[in-house]
Amino acid sequence: MASTVPARLVRQLCTAQEAALVSASRERGAKDDTSAKLLKKLDRARALRDKFRDLAERQRREARGKQPPRGSTAAKGNDRTVLKQRIFEETVENLERRLSAAERAGGAAGQRRSPARGTLDRAQAARSSRQALRKGLRAELDASAGPVKAKPDSGGGRGAG
Repeated sequence: MASTVPARLVRQLCTAQEAALVSASRERGAKDDTSAKLLKKLDRARALRDKFRDLAERQRREARGKQPPRGSTAAKGNDRTVLKQRIFEETVENLERRLSAAERAGGAAGQRRSPARGTLDRAQAARSSRQALRKGLRAELDASAGPVKAKPDSGGGRGAG
């Protein structure tokens, strides 16, 4: 984004929790956040961005008369909602930037641990045994089914007339 929304305006438009999330995304010196914490903040910011994007779209359609109002009166405008959408778009961008920096700095610490080798072997064994079981059941079903016989026409259908 070209310019950020001033903190004073963020405090006016957002709830305390939303404003805390926005300010946490803007902090330059906050290096103590782990990748897991940043991911949680990023998920919350994305959810809020999507919420306000959808709300702004609905309000825009109501104001144009393309959609019936959800409340007793149609929305007159959506300037503040669009501004909140922009705030959370910036927040998502900031958190994504911080997350990628944290993962680069942390190396393997920012990545999820891979499962133990024994876990992978057990999963592969279970998968192959299920596959063999399905193959055997399919062969049994094919052998017992035999040829399909056509039903005799009783003559009482819709075509008789």
